[in-house]
Amino acid sequence: VGIDGKEGLLAEDAYQDEEAQEVLEGKNDTKDEVSVNPVIDRVFQLRENFVIIGLTGRTGSGCTTVAEKLATKEWKELKSNYKDFNSQPIDNVVRKNRIVHRYLKDHWKQPFDVISASDIIFYYALKDSFEDFADSLASVNIEPDEESKYEQSKPMIDSALRGELNNLKDEFNELHTKIQICEDFLHNEDYTNTANLNLLRDVVFKDIKVFRKNLEGILTKTIKKVIANELQSWGNNIRKYNSIKRQDEPSPKAPSCLARKINQIIKALRVYDKKHDRQTLIVIDALRNPFEVLYFRERYSAFYLMAVHTEEKVRRDALFKKGFRIDEIEHLDKVEAGKSSFHASYEKIDIDKCIELADIHLAHDGTDKDHNRDMVNQIFTYVALIFHPGLIPPSPFERCM
Repeated sequence: VGIDGKEGLLAEDAYQDEEAQEVLEGKNDTKDEVSVNPVIDRVFQLRENFVIIGLTGRTGSGCTTVAEKLATKEWKELKSNYKDFNSQPIDNVVRKNRIVHRYLKDHWKQPFDVISASDIIFYYALKDSFEDFADSLASVNIEPDEESKYEQSKPMIDSALRGELNNLKDEFNELHTKIQICEDFLHNEDYTNTANLNLLRDVVFKDIKVFRKNLEGILTKTIKKVIANELQSWGNNIRKYNSIKRQDEPSPKAPSCLARKINQIIKALRVYDKKHDRQTLIVIDALRNPFEVLYFRERYSAFYLMAVHTEEKVRRDALFKKGFRIDEIEHLDKVEAGKSSFHASYEKIDIDKCIELADIHLAHDGTDKDHNRDMVNQIFTYVALIFHPGLIPPSPFERCM
């Protein structure tokens, strides 16, 4: 991260300084109303126009739920206790709720775009051939004490899974072609090509998700219902080798290969949003390596890391509903704890350390996402404070913290 990070940091600083100068000079002022202090308004406008929120937390803790809330098309559709007017007695809590609600009504103009880190891992998988992809998934690991449950031998199980995966071959190859175009586009940084900008957005925000959903449908017919282990292995290899497969030598870009790819996509999205006069509001779901957190923190002053916490029972119940077995959950917890050697820490996940690095901590009590008002209240408060630091004072509990 050192040498390459320095180059990226200088370039990004120059980019942001130029934009800041435009705002202070009034060239980038999109507000119609006249403010008492327009210079301060323009400074805050910088943050309103560009925010990156990274999410982190153990698998099943609710990171995806938070991302979905932030990506809601109309924030007013989210159920919260924050209102312009209500029948409650007027106290400081009600006043602060009103301030947050009224501020977001005027300044949160569009949903956040969600870049899923696991989707970007699939982006790398789709860069390779279908045969390599099928080989990676078709090696099913069965615990010794569970072998008696299956009448088929392991080679037969692998063969059956490979046969099911062949149903996705045409879709895989079509998406593979699109990603090759996106790779050339990102490498050349020809952001003037509107067609490729649109293609990149479709691939990242739609096509990969559709492919993953179809893959999940295929996997439900087989013994391999989840591919968490494969995603972890692919992610580790990407950080070190810039590929889902192990190579003879580490990549010169290691260990920030995955973060660099996300950063390339963010830069392209920034250009797209400027062309369409939109805010650039991005959520990365979810960062699992502390060096990836530092990568974005060193590049963007507008980067904030949110850690999502939930009770262990709630988290495990959520994983059971997704199809995880007990042994898979225990293995997942062991890997996510990040207790590895110093050299291995560069490429492997370490969620405990990521949580330590978090700027903001959210509590998720497991309430159904459509009725979780407490979670929405927290999101509203922190989004408002990100847009406008100091908008409301901390609560007595936060002051004690």
